[in-house]
Amino acid sequence: MRRIRRAFPRAALGLSRIRAIASSLTYREAWTLGPSVSSTLLKFLFASRPKKTRQGIELSPYCPPVGGAGYGRYLRGLKEVSRGKIVPLLAHVSVTDRCEYHCARCYNLGREAADPPAEKLARLFDDLRAAGCARVALTGGEPCSRRDLPSIVEAAGADLSPLLFTSGAGLDRARARDLASAGLAAAYVSLDHWSPEAHDRIRGFPGAFHRAVEAIEACLAAGIFTAIQAVVEPPCLEDGALERFLEFCRGLGVGDVMLLEPFPVGDRGPARAAGAETRSRLASLQLRSARDPLLPRVSSMSLLESPEFLGCQAGFTFLHVATGGEVFPCDFAPASFGSAFEDGLEPILDRLKLLRGPSRRCLALWLRERGLAGEGPFPWTRTRSALEGYDPGEPPGLMRFLARRGRAVSNGVPR
Repeated sequence: MRRIRRAFPRAALGLSRIRAIASSLTYREAWTLGPSVSSTLLKFLFASRPKKTRQGIELSPYCPPVGGAGYGRYLRGLKEVSRGKIVPLLAHVSVTDRCEYHCARCYNLGREAADPPAEKLARLFDDLRAAGCARVALTGGEPCSRRDLPSIVEAAGADLSPLLFTSGAGLDRARARDLASAGLAAAYVSLDHWSPEAHDRIRGFPGAFHRAVEAIEACLAAGIFTAIQAVVEPPCLEDGALERFLEFCRGLGVGDVMLLEPFPVGDRGPARAAGAETRSRLASLQLRSARDPLLPRVSSMSLLESPEFLGCQAGFTFLHVATGGEVFPCDFAPASFGSAFEDGLEPILDRLKLLRGPSRRCLALWLRERGLAGEGPFPWTRTRSALEGYDPGEPPGLMRFLARRGRAVSNGVPR
């Protein structure tokens, strides 16, 4: 009987993949990608679990929904990436540094820039569109501390498939409805444990757990694709604890559980908190959930960013724009390539050629190993000096198609 019960959801999962492929083929860009890029997309699809939403079919926080306004832009960007061009397919945009929590692993601790005006953010979104960006994630600080967040979401527009990263603070049902009406495609709410006491301790704020659960319920009620993002701290790695946490997430009815490794920030913590065994375990959870619909859907950064999969995309298909406009290769790499607000995005993308391409190793950890992580963000002049001669090495497993046509080169990077 159990086998019969499992057979039906597995058949449904197979049909959802067929629907995702069929929907992809309705884009004319899908027919021009070439066999190497197309096979990479298929491998990515079969390691994912398609989820139908009102915007389309969600595959991953890395890409816009299939069937949505941004997916054609994503496919065009992949084609350009296959030619060695830097295209910021995904951009994390910090809209505020304000937050009342004290999360130990927060990359944004100590930053206190004023909130960027909505007009500057709108211009940044236009620049990102021109650069080929297909999805923006609004982050902070706590983005919901901005009363004008719905208008910021609206300025991003459906073709940038805006996604929200939030602790849940300030995200009640009225705010969730406003964000849904403005076009928010997805909300990822931070929730690190099924125990209120444990989560509140990790987030450094009493009541953080109940705020997060209420925000999840509000977003689900508003029809927003709602997910949980969790930093998997050691207590959740004890025997049976992670499975219990996933079952708790499933009970909340979320569409995805994004698992993040604990990552050292600044001069805090060891070089890498998660060892190879832990990373392998977290990676296998995504592959298991892709095959077993009785598990909640899992997006594991340990798999997606592994050397065998996408690797480190920092500064190549991904970038982070801080509240003051400074552009970093990722949230955890404190090397600035200039201000998007002052310089515009085009010259910054030219400077990012210094990185040359995706890597099997983490750029943020590479900087840390050279003693540059504890200083806080440093300017472009220091970045250029630090990265002279940087070699990303062999492309990650699913990015091997880059090796055939050559990588972006650092010749002629502006000073």
